Amino acid sequence: MPRWQRGHAAGCRPADGSSNTTEFLPRGSKVLLLFSGGIDSPVALKLLKKYFKVTPLHFVVSRFYEIGYAKIMENIFSQIFPKLNVKKGFLVPFSDVLEEVSKKAKRKYRCLLCRRCMLLAAEMLCKKHGFDAIATAEVLAQKASQTLFNMVSTHYALKYPVLHPLLCFDKEEIVNIARKHELYLEEHLGSCFLAPKYPVTKASPEKVQKLFEKLEIMERLKVAVKNAVLTENFSEIKSIE
Repeated sequence: MPRWQRGHAAGCRPADGSSNTTEFLPRGSKVLLLFSGGIDSPVALKLLKKYFKVTPLHFVVSRFYEIGYAKIMENIFSQIFPKLNVKKGFLVPFSDVLEEVSKKAKRKYRCLLCRRCMLLAAEMLCKKHGFDAIATAEVLAQKASQTLFNMVSTHYALKYPVLHPLLCFDKEEIVNIARKHELYLEEHLGSCFLAPKYPVTKASPEKVQKLFEKLEIMERLKVAVKNAVLTENFSEIKSIE
């Protein structure tokens, strides 16, 4: 971890790595966690469940990954969720939204606008189903979309609080926690086909908001949220586009 990030991490969380989010969000609050196909999401889920009632939310974008997307995700769900006593989760058809982003957005801004769309869709689901907060497994500076500037820009104007239990962890810490609690899996989704080679790393909220408005994508987001499935049978992902 870079020296500057170590200093920031020391001021971000207690020495034992525990969450301090209960200072402003009561224990037992309902939290909707964006759950991807990577290493970080299971660890974020584990940490959050210590304090909150957490429901995972997966945006299905199988159109933009290698063949086998549904099988890989179903395997992740089946191995991780029972260990963390997760009974239900949301599956949101999101390929149409992401395709629209890919057509209209500047390439270097694609990931930021995709993230913005996911957070807005999560916020709609929070309002519809009575959740108190959103959570992500974002890690500071791990990806271009997760620089401080870009996170401010993607979270701009959200009305619900967003929790980041892994924000100041480094990858080694996350992997160690995953292995300790048997949450580490060898097979993951990898990168989306649409990820830009040279992404923007220092976007302004005003710029991202302007580009988002140009997408004219709110109706597609509403359709995706309307078609979201709250399920106990995660093999349903095979039939969701």
